[in-house]
Amino acid sequence: MADCNGEKSRPSIGVSSCLTGKSVRFDGGHKNFSFISKTLKQYMNLVKVYPEVESGFPIPRPAMQLRLVDGQIRLVISREQSDLTAIMQDYADQKVPHLSELDGFIFKKNSPSCGVYKVPLVKGKDG
Repeated sequence: MADCNGEKSRPSIGVSSCLTGKSVRFDGGHKNFSFISKTLKQYMNLVKVYPEVESGFPIPRPAMQLRLVDGQIRLVISREQSDLTAIMQDYADQKVPHLSELDGFIFKKNSPSCGVYKVPLVKGKDG
């Protein structure tokens, strides 16, 4: 990638913000990964993404999970029937276009809002 002067610029990488040490997880904690927060930060522009917080959910908050209900994957509060799918979908619809210039992304594995694959999926309404 080159800037307007033809010089090589730093790549911009999206990253789940909990991996950079931000305390945004459901329990108020983080999953700081020093390779990202210290090493990659020296060579790349890190664009932190906070899906739950940017969607308006508080810290701390009840744990969420992906649940298969009537053939559809829904984002729900783990111990309740509260379906948050529409809220997160609205957030994603607004956020994703702003991330189109990124050169890559680092996601938090197993996260119901950030995970890409192998995210736990509970079958049935009662989880």
